[in-house]
Amino acid sequence: MRTYIDMRSVNLGAELISHYALQSRQKYPIRIVGDPSLETRGTLNQSNALSGLSTLYRHYNLQVDDEITVDYDGTHILITPPGSRKRETVAAATPLVAPTVAGTPPTAPPAAGNVFTRKSLKHIHLEAFAERNFREWTPKTEADVYLVFGAISEYTDYKYCCGASQELLTKLGYSATTKPDAILIDRATSEYLIAEFKMWSSEFATNHLRDDIDVLICWSDDATDRSVLPDEVVCLSQLIETGIKDGEIEI
Repeated sequence: MRTYIDMRSVNLGAELISHYALQSRQKYPIRIVGDPSLETRGTLNQSNALSGLSTLYRHYNLQVDDEITVDYDGTHILITPPGSRKRETVAAATPLVAPTVAGTPPTAPPAAGNVFTRKSLKHIHLEAFAERNFREWTPKTEADVYLVFGAISEYTDYKYCCGASQELLTKLGYSATTKPDAILIDRATSEYLIAEFKMWSSEFATNHLRDDIDVLICWSDDATDRSVLPDEVVCLSQLIETGIKDGEIEI
C-alpha cells in the first residue's frame, strides 16, 4: 500500500499484535534481520501500523509489491526484508555546465553532496533533541512548525538534532547570507543536514539560497517555482492529512 511507503511504516497485522499482546501507542525497538546496523525504534498505532522505518525503506528501496516478514522476539520487532537487496545509488551523468540561453553566461550545475560536504564544515558532535509528543496542534507561526515536526518526525526521513545558533555555525565553519534554522539528522545515513523551517514553502526563496540548505520543512508546500527550493521538501500538513486519513497518526 502506497500509504505505508509514504509514512515509512509497516502494518503488523492484527494476528501478530494479538498473539504477542503488543500495545497501541507504545514505542518498540526494531531490528532488521541480517543488518544490525539498522536497528531503530517505532510507535505502534491504533491501525496496527508500526512507524519509524525510514532506514528500512531507504536501504532496501521497498516498493508497493514487496513482501517482508515480521515477528517479535519478546523485546524487538523483527523485520526481514525481501532478500538482501539494498538500494543502489546510480549517479546520473551531469554536464560540466548547465544549458544556456543565447546571450546569457553559463551557470555551474548544483554542487554534489549535502551542505556539510559542500562547505567542508567541521566535524563536531551534536547532541540530538529528545522527541516529545505534541498533540492537537495547529501551527500559527514558524515556531509552531518545529513542534509539529517534533510530533511526527518519525514518519519522515529525518530527526531533529538542534537549533543552528550563530555560535554553532561559527564552530562548523558555515557561512551563508542568511542563517539557517536547525540541524537535522538523516535517519538512514546519520548525516547532519542543514535545515530551514517555514510556514509556506514559497517563503523560502525570499531569504535563502537552495545550495545553502539541505532540507526545507514547511507546513504548506505552495511554491510554484521548484528550482529555488532544496531537493528535499517535507510538507507537514500533507503528511498529517495522509496519516490521519489512513489511521497512521493521531494529531
